[in-house]
Amino acid sequence: MAEIMLKMFLRDFSSLYRIDDLTYNLHNLSHYGLATRRFGNMWSTSAYMWENLNGILQQRIHGSKNQGIELVKTLQICQGLAALKARFSSVSPNRERCILFRSSYNDCKFTNVRKNLLSSLNLQVKSAYYRAVSMPSGEIFTSKPYLRQRRKNNFTISYLDLGVKPYGEILCFLDCFGGAKMAFVQCFEVEHVRVFSHEATNFVVEHIIPIADSHEIHLLPVVENILSKVIRIDSFVCLRPNKYEVNL
Repeated sequence: MAEIMLKMFLRDFSSLYRIDDLTYNLHNLSHYGLATRRFGNMWSTSAYMWENLNGILQQRIHGSKNQGIELVKTLQICQGLAALKARFSSVSPNRERCILFRSSYNDCKFTNVRKNLLSSLNLQVKSAYYRAVSMPSGEIFTSKPYLRQRRKNNFTISYLDLGVKPYGEILCFLDCFGGAKMAFVQCFEVEHVRVFSHEATNFVVEHIIPIADSHEIHLLPVVENILSKVIRIDSFVCLRPNKYEVNL
């Protein structure tokens, strides 16, 4: 099915994009189906990892002479810095996940619904925040009202609630008295009557989940319950984690 849809894309490409975009690389797509059948999954035969490393090595060269010597010395410095960081940093590779809050939410006012959620858990808010950084990975989560970051989507998430994995958008982060780190999340309602399918072939894409906005708000522990970022496309979310933080 993937090969059929790829061929349909190639067939209609000239009507979707400019003629100048019909390049040799586009022609290579027509061979992906055969190459996959012969050699296995594309990720297992991709040269991206090595080509990416070539780009990293190229960035380490700044002069026009003695480039080999410069590259070796630069890599030695990088290795030395990594060794020093591992030796003296207070962050251990085996350290449990923790959350650091950033960007205070000074004008945050809670509705009655949010106040009731806090009261039900006997929580008192010390401060509210727009952003959170997950350590030791350095992964950044933001709340939906955060205006400084619109090119990336760091607030649409999959989270854990009573044994299920719903989807929603982070509204704000809370640093509570007693050390609890919480987040208000506006939950999406999954619409099971709808499916995401390709019109010409009626092929159903099962990892694209139809959703609708709802007014239901959850209050959950950030460290234990937030699982991953997900991509939202109009009224759908993708089941796969959003590793590229793309805002579509």
